[in-house]
Amino acid sequence: MPDWMGFFFTFALASMIQTISGFGMGLIGMPILVPAIGIDPARVTMVVIATITQVVNVIKRKESLELRSIGWLGFSGLLGILAGFWIVDYDIFPEQRLVQSLAILTIGYALSALFIPTLPHLTHNRFAPVAGFVSGILTGAYNIGGPPVIMYANARRWSAEQTRANLNAFFTIKNVFVLVSHFIVGNFTASILRWIVVGLPSMGFGIILGLLVAHRIPEKHFQRIVLVLLLIVGLQMLFSA
Repeated sequence: MPDWMGFFFTFALASMIQTISGFGMGLIGMPILVPAIGIDPARVTMVVIATITQVVNVIKRKESLELRSIGWLGFSGLLGILAGFWIVDYDIFPEQRLVQSLAILTIGYALSALFIPTLPHLTHNRFAPVAGFVSGILTGAYNIGGPPVIMYANARRWSAEQTRANLNAFFTIKNVFVLVSHFIVGNFTASILRWIVVGLPSMGFGIILGLLVAHRIPEKHFQRIVLVLLLIVGLQMLFSA
């Protein structure tokens, strides 16, 4: 299969999953892109396509946004990203041990929530700054910031549309900051721009499919889908650490 067909399928599938669940683009796209074009080009390409996908999803679901939680998540997340950069610069924590610990926590939470549906839930947004800051640290240090915010969303018992809207909004804030960082250090090359151009039409196709599928998923099944995806994220981190 020609490269462009493989990339079209990758971006379409990743955008569809992001639209259905509110997260997951990196889970789908990075394992395919990294071996094909290298880790740095894959990161830049994926964050551009992901940001556009997230913005479209936020616009489509703007009525479901919980702005107070997003504000706290976004502000603390940006502070966390700066702290994550500092952690990497000074090599404060062993990367492998931290990633393994996060993976075990993520797997444990996903399994508990799947099989113990009466877990306590948060009825307020006071833990949003904590979730955002931890997510930001992990993003800035190791580019694995999704699990803390996804666990927070699940604990809040947001509806499917609220989860999709709020997670996409948070990741948009985070990714704009990351994009600016990539631009400042000169990571946008001609080859990366070529892959972005390839990704845009497939991204649109994936978003359309995702919107069609999302409306057909019953509310009672949505949370389990999110938890299964979170479990996959945890297992991927554990075995790649």
